[in-house]
Order: sequence, then C-alpha cells, then structure tokens
Amino acid sequence: MYSRALVALLLLLLSGLWASVKQQLAWLKRTRGVEAGVPMSKCRSAAQGYVRLYGVQQHVDGKPLLAPLTGKPCTWWSFTVEKRKGWHLDDSPPEWRIVRQASSTSPVLLDDGTGQVLVDVTGERNLIGPRDCWHGDTELPIWPPSILTTKDNYRYTEQRMVAGTTLYVAGQLTTRSSIPSPTAIKDRALRMLTRWKGNQASLRERFDRNHDGVIDPDEWEAARQAALGQAESELARELDSGVNGRSVVSRPTDGKPFVITPMPDMNFSEPSNPSRPTLFWLIAFLVASMWCIGALAGR
Repeated sequence: MYSRALVALLLLLLSGLWASVKQQLAWLKRTRGVEAGVPMSKCRSAAQGYVRLYGVQQHVDGKPLLAPLTGKPCTWWSFTVEKRKGWHLDDSPPEWRIVRQASSTSPVLLDDGTGQVLVDVTGERNLIGPRDCWHGDTELPIWPPSILTTKDNYRYTEQRMVAGTTLYVAGQLTTRSSIPSPTAIKDRALRMLTRWKGNQASLRERFDRNHDGVIDPDEWEAARQAALGQAESELARELDSGVNGRSVVSRPTDGKPFVITPMPDMNFSEPSNPSRPTLFWLIAFLVASMWCIGALAGR
C-alpha cells in the first residue's frame, strides 16, 4: 500500500511536469519569430511601428459582441459549420467539408492600465479562447444542443475570446485617420480574397456566373471588386464606431509576425515565458523520485 502511494505521487508530479512542458511548447510556437530586440511597450507611450503590448482585453465602447452560433458575449468570435461526406461502413473517422464559416471583424480593445489600443482581428480564425463543438441535423445549428438529436450530419465549431482575460499582442501600431487609406483597403481586401480562396465551394457559389465549376479571370475580377467594396465598408464602419483617431495594432505588411495570444500572468511589464513552472515541476519530480527511492531502499 505504501509503495502504491509513492507511485501515485510520482505519477501526479509527472503529469504536472508534462502539462507544464506542453504549455511552454505552445507558448514558444505562438511567439516564435517575434523579434527579441523589440521591447515591451506601454499603450500610453507606444511609438508608431512594430510593437509588443500586454494587457486586458475589453469590449469596444463597452458593447459586447454576441457569438452567432451560441449567442455568448465575447470580444471576438469565429465559427465553422461542416457537413459529413457520406457514411463509412468501417470504423474509419468521418470526413467533413466546410459549408459555412466566418469570423468577426470588429476590433478588440486592449487596456494595460496606462492607456488603450485597438487590435485589428480581421481575418484571424484560430485565436485561443473558449471553444464549443457539437453536432446536429441541420446546417443552422440549435443552441443549446437538443437531446433529441438523432443524427450528426453537421458539425459546428465556435471559438471566442472574452472580456477581462489577459492578451499579448505583437504587430504594427498605427493611428487611424478619419478616411480609410487605399493601402488599408487593399490590404484588407487581399486578406479577404485569401480567406475566400480557402473555401472554394462558397467562392464558386458567389462568383461562378456561368456555372462551369471554374472561376475564370472575369469572375475573379468580380470577386476582387467585391472584396475591395466590402473592405472599404468595414473600415468605414470601424471609423464611425470610434476607431478614428485611435491607435490600432494590425498585421504588419512587411512580413513580421502578427501574434495575438492570451498570457498567464497579470503584471503589465513582460509576459513571462512559462519555463519557471516547468522548472518547479521538474525539481519537485526529481526530489520526490530521490525521496521515494530512499524510502523504498530503507524498507
């Protein structure tokens, strides 16, 4: 019985060590490529250009967004609706095709206690936050999921970020003028087109006018013009909703990394690399292992 307790202790410490190592690897993956020479800035004194900021995310003007599938309040949302590709007679996993997806374009407010900036999340689809995934019978989901659902022809996935949680951002800081610049419109339209190309079924449904299953040059030009128009409208709405005259962090146009990720600690200086908890678990595991070996040898 005594031996089992020691083994259970070691397994508990080992699981803590493994969880901490996974957290550190995820942190390194998310922040990989961010220039080490760029110091952490304060919102109040951040200069124009590439910056790193850390604070608490909030709703712009105190108005929360409502995620479209679940109706939950958030600062950002992204969803995907997928349809099953037939049924397999064996136990192989099902295949799914995307039939609908979207993400919010409203900026997220970042507050570090010295000031505030807006974070442009346009085009971002996989930010880290609460996530719901469930199945149903129809393309438009029911929330909460019905216990009467008998089929799982559709799979729904919704991701969100929520107000009051910490956020680390690395990107291009600019102060928006009252009129969208042609460069900003073109950059956002390009991101839209890239997103649309990732969903060929939706692209063909919208722009394949001759229904030959191929987007020809004229149809692609129509898609490009639609993206430019939508980008200009979105930017104009942002200016009208209070972006005008405020500092905005967005994806750099020179290829530098754009990072938006939650961080664990709450001091507004330098977000800590989670190597310290990993070191704690490692030392605890080694000490406990030596103690267990000595205890068992002395029996």
